[in-house]
Amino acid sequence: MFNGAFLHRLRRNCNAGDALRECDPQLTQLVDAVFEDVLLYPSQHPNVVSSASATSSEIITGDIRARSGWSAPKVDQHALVSSFLTRSKSARLIKNIVTWLEQTYVPTIEPTAGIYDNVLEYLRAGQAEEAVDLLEKHGYGLQATMLAGAIVSHVFVGDAAGASSRKYVGIAGNLSFVEWMKKAQAYSNDSRTPMNERAIFGLLSGNPSYYLSMRKTKSPESALWAESRASLMNFILAACEGGEDPQLNQKADSQLAELLRHLPEEERLIASCDFLGLAAHLSNRCVSIRDGAASPADFIALSNLCLLALHVLASLIAVLNSIANRGTPGMYVRSSSGAECITKLRSVVGWYGQFALKLCNNERIVNTSGPISSDVIRASSLVLLISAHLAPAESVDLLASFVALLDDSHSTAIDLCVMALEATASHEVINSIQLAQLVKDLRLTAIKRLNQLANETTIHPLRLLGCSQIAISGRMPLGHLLVYSVHAFLIRRFFMFEQYTVALKAAEAVSIYAQAKGLFQSSQGTTESVQFSEDDGTVLYQLHSECTCLLSALKGVYCSRWTEISRDAPLSLVEFPAAQDVCTDACADTEQHLLDTLEFINNGQLNNYDANGRYSKRMAQLEEQFTDGIETNGIKIDRFMSLRSIETTVTNQCCLKYCELMFRMGSLYANSGHMDEARLYYDKLGEFVVWIVAKDNVTGSVLADFLKRPVIKDMLGYISKGILCVEPMMLKEE
Repeated sequence: MFNGAFLHRLRRNCNAGDALRECDPQLTQLVDAVFEDVLLYPSQHPNVVSSASATSSEIITGDIRARSGWSAPKVDQHALVSSFLTRSKSARLIKNIVTWLEQTYVPTIEPTAGIYDNVLEYLRAGQAEEAVDLLEKHGYGLQATMLAGAIVSHVFVGDAAGASSRKYVGIAGNLSFVEWMKKAQAYSNDSRTPMNERAIFGLLSGNPSYYLSMRKTKSPESALWAESRASLMNFILAACEGGEDPQLNQKADSQLAELLRHLPEEERLIASCDFLGLAAHLSNRCVSIRDGAASPADFIALSNLCLLALHVLASLIAVLNSIANRGTPGMYVRSSSGAECITKLRSVVGWYGQFALKLCNNERIVNTSGPISSDVIRASSLVLLISAHLAPAESVDLLASFVALLDDSHSTAIDLCVMALEATASHEVINSIQLAQLVKDLRLTAIKRLNQLANETTIHPLRLLGCSQIAISGRMPLGHLLVYSVHAFLIRRFFMFEQYTVALKAAEAVSIYAQAKGLFQSSQGTTESVQFSEDDGTVLYQLHSECTCLLSALKGVYCSRWTEISRDAPLSLVEFPAAQDVCTDACADTEQHLLDTLEFINNGQLNNYDANGRYSKRMAQLEEQFTDGIETNGIKIDRFMSLRSIETTVTNQCCLKYCELMFRMGSLYANSGHMDEARLYYDKLGEFVVWIVAKDNVTGSVLADFLKRPVIKDMLGYISKGILCVEPMMLKEE
């Protein structure tokens, strides 16, 4: 069954390719390479797309002007090769095979082995720079220079500015790659040349025979790599020598066919871009395995098969959408074989999704008293990813089944929701009303279940913070009212348990959400078209005010920049002259957040409660959709918490923090001899007292009414000390 690293990858990356990479990195890289080719050269892949216009935006010719210092006059061989590869699909696929075989190979470098054995290991892994370094390190300067010229000269052309010197190192007289290739061929065929060097330079100049004779004990993949790399070198040489395109393409076609013959079925179909054949092959394999599945190994095989099919399906849809959306509209359309491929792949992954859910249901029937096992939950880890790539009706069925699973299963299932909802960002299906309602139900059920788990057992606060992403990630997020309601609830809950850092993350998440949606912004350029009733609009603004006020409070009191700079040492020990700018900036930032918070409270923007201190009825109705309340140690707390209590606590802490901050900054300036600056901060203490005892002209609120006796006592201590510090300055002025 899937291991923890695999599930972690699903949870953190929400990408079928990254998930597959955990199980089969080789196939993933090959799939990525071939779809990149489809994206760059769609007209050469009629099995995926067909041209709807005679016009094509693809560039199929290269710039073959000479570039100084790198090629013979009037011939830029690098551009010539690039142009040839652009026109020859088969040659590019051979290049993909070479790159894939190099990227998936881990070299075995042994200090006791011969120098050339290690060089060949580096070359096998495509690490040419390391091979050159190794030769230089061991005193093989000439061979290092030859190898650098071979590997660099035919792939690097350009200005010397900013490039390493090695990129301009080559054997004497290396005016062109053709010349170097012929020298290398002659060097490798010279009987006086050591066999290891013959293997290296023969391989690089299109003759793999010496390498193959030395590496008989190596894997078939290494032999295939040698043949592929030699073929590619021969094609490049022929292109540089001005070979005819039809002849080159025919040679590439025949060589590719020969190379593909040595690959296993799945790799062959992928490397050749035969996506319809691959879909049929995966479908047949799925049927044959599932009909006889009787062991855990069979299920693992089905799971890996589904992963591959899902990654190919997701990549195919993404590439087709990208091609369709670029350039002239309608230039390319999905071919009939491309559509058939998608249908076959959807049948494979759709079957697996239903199968995984049946496993969960079966265990629920067999094991009625206990929780569903982790293995079975893991079997469902792809269900939601699958739903993001199915047709609308099939997506609805899977989502409905998964909602039921969340109602009954243990906590592991919750982690799958964020992954799946983020995956819907690339969902191809139409946003049907039924599907949108199912996604909404899934989000609310997952958030409610996660809150229940937080009441039943101790869970990490960051896990509970996952409710934020469940509310807003992917397509079809919860509406603005519910998004704000979820975040307001999370912030208040984290406040209650003094988890201020996590509360700040939740407050910042909803602030970013509001900015992305253009909510409550003066500029209408990015604002979404949102229609609310007058009551709902008022509630949304109240929730926005609540979240914004608490965000300012968190940045002013609990997670302030001032706290950060004074965390490691008391401020009295700060070397103030050296840290003056840092302290001043942190103080200004913290001061602004404190004043903003108190201004919000003074204007009644945190007063979202009724006469009994409970949340307003409309806000309570919103929260009832995703929480049953909060429990601690088995005791149910006031269901919607006392926002009035939070309002009072925040007001007291902000006022006290402001007085402490102004006094500290004044003292730091005074102790360093900056008396004018010190007085500015001490004077702010007096101005602050005048403000908090004054009645607001609009709301009639008085901040001082919120203050408790111990806080007033501490504030008076700072204010009186500030006055004592200012008095000598005033006397001196007189």
